[in-house]
Amino acid sequence: MCVLLAPGAMADDRLKLEALDEQAIKRSFIAFIGATSTPGLESAQMSIDAPRRESEISRTGLGFNAEFILPDRIENGFWGAGFIAGTHRDRVELAGPNDETVVLNIEREMQGLRLSYGWSLPLTSSLKIRPYMTTSWMQTQTQFQLTDLSSTAFSESVEQAIGDDVDTVSLAGNLDVEYVLWQGQTQWLLAAQINGMYTDVLNSRVDLVDTDDWTHAHKLGAEARFASPWQWGGRPWRWRVYYHFTDFSDFSRLSLGFTRQHELGAGLDWQLNIRPLGWFGWESVGVQFGVIGGGDLRGVNVGISAR
Repeated sequence: MCVLLAPGAMADDRLKLEALDEQAIKRSFIAFIGATSTPGLESAQMSIDAPRRESEISRTGLGFNAEFILPDRIENGFWGAGFIAGTHRDRVELAGPNDETVVLNIEREMQGLRLSYGWSLPLTSSLKIRPYMTTSWMQTQTQFQLTDLSSTAFSESVEQAIGDDVDTVSLAGNLDVEYVLWQGQTQWLLAAQINGMYTDVLNSRVDLVDTDDWTHAHKLGAEARFASPWQWGGRPWRWRVYYHFTDFSDFSRLSLGFTRQHELGAGLDWQLNIRPLGWFGWESVGVQFGVIGGGDLRGVNVGISAR
């Protein structure tokens, strides 16, 4: 996401400006797309407060995933669609060639659409797997400002690359594994998700951003859902507490600011248990609040959930 730096030598606790290279620029762009559009990630407002670096990262989405009945088949179909968006504002202090402090400010915004399609396969009454594909289209705008620079370490072509606006297409292969256990009125859920996403830039004006690459993310989760004393419209409200762990396995900490994310939260869901048009199931709608952490990463997840 977008420090645009490769690992390099340190001058006190500052990265050297000369550590910037072509591969780091390309990887930083791919990291930003992966961190904001990988399937299974929820909305979040996050920040990184590290020595010589301050970042604000957000991702938002509005969409729906559901299973639908396939006639005369043991498996169900799976589909999803939605709008995704993300922003990243990054301020990094670097060491110039004469040991002067150079400040790099980057602002990046992304908006896009996603479509998922696949199957949901029950292995037992409690265990199911869900293999599916996700196609995404995104438009990304980037602005940057480099101040206190008194050298030519930044070439003109790199400046143009950082300022480029591009369209990208991503194709992700996803595998969800879900185990559900009921104990009285309490439902326990364990889940794992593996994502491999290929991203290709379509219309870059400069070679340094004309890139394509794979990214991978792995997510583990545990939830407990239990009854509340409230009802509305004859339908019950149920509490939900959860823990999620996400690992961006092939991202550099320098380009993304973090490589792992922990989230602990709670929600309150209104149980619908309906099947609109007799086609797909809609279990619940609710609200949730989560606290995010991991290294220098801090954040919250406040939003509406639909299942």
